[in-house]
Amino acid sequence: DARSRDKCGQTALMMSALNKSASTVRLLINGGSELEATDHDGDTALIFGVHGGCKEVVECLLHNGSKVDHKNEEEETALQIAEKKNKKDIAELLEKRMQEEAMKKKREEERMRREEEDSTREDEKRKCQITWLASRAVQTVTTHADKPLSLPLSNIMFAEEEKLLSFVREFAESK
Repeated sequence: DARSRDKCGQTALMMSALNKSASTVRLLINGGSELEATDHDGDTALIFGVHGGCKEVVECLLHNGSKVDHKNEEEETALQIAEKKNKKDIAELLEKRMQEEAMKKKREEERMRREEEDSTREDEKRKCQITWLASRAVQTVTTHADKPLSLPLSNIMFAEEEKLLSFVREFAESK
């Protein structure tokens, strides 16, 4: 079973990563092994792969979505362990992935900020339209307050009111 564990909480994927078996790591991942499963020390298959020292295993785990920023119980990431064990090629690979993820996160945050700004601008535009329509309605009523309402004037006021209500409905539905 790809999800079974030993008494230390270690999975077959962790042991395969430690034993430098990239082909077995691929098979286990394709068979449903949990990439982010942790043992009793909080170590993941990626951390075991770093301990094993096989770049191909680490690449495979990263390619399949292993989280590079995970910290074990000792608050160490796979990168910190690679640096401590002097595994330069693996450390470079992990550093590159961390930078890629940081850039991806930054782009996503920027996209969300722009969407929020666009939404705020749209809200302000709608508020201006509603204010303008309300002022037009008030102006129409006050301009013709001394005259009895004739049919054409009431039609104009009704049209203005319909525009105002339409914008109010749109604004309310967008929230």
